[in-house]
Amino acid sequence: MASSSASTILVNLEFGGGLEQITHPPQARSHKLRLPTHVPIGWSAKSKPSSDLMDAVDASRSAGSAAAHDAKLGVPASDKPIDMRYLVWHVKTHLVAEREEMLCDGEGVRAGMLVLINDTDWELMGELDAPLEDGDQVTLISTLHGG
Repeated sequence: MASSSASTILVNLEFGGGLEQITHPPQARSHKLRLPTHVPIGWSAKSKPSSDLMDAVDASRSAGSAAAHDAKLGVPASDKPIDMRYLVWHVKTHLVAEREEMLCDGEGVRAGMLVLINDTDWELMGELDAPLEDGDQVTLISTLHGG
């Protein structure tokens, strides 16, 4: 799948196991995320989102596509390709509306989460360091159930 911009990639994200209940918009299982091809200079998983990034996300939401989030950063990019660490941060920062602890634990995902990249367990691909490419399908499924 070709990207609409050379500086971004499109990642298809799907939630399962109840995680869709904590996202924005509520109960949306599938999201199309436009992410930068490379990690922005100075970014870390502990970063707060920049105002440029939040403006781009808000603009894409108000443009009529609630499931499409466009991360046009407007900041210089590093040589480091985008990876799952950045995606987890992006999801936590821009898609999780409440109860972040159901998905995240520090920089990563909490125990009991099944994470698939193109239907392959992310543990086989490097977990947080697994690189992402244009058109990748990422699935996050909670295997924890209360009772």
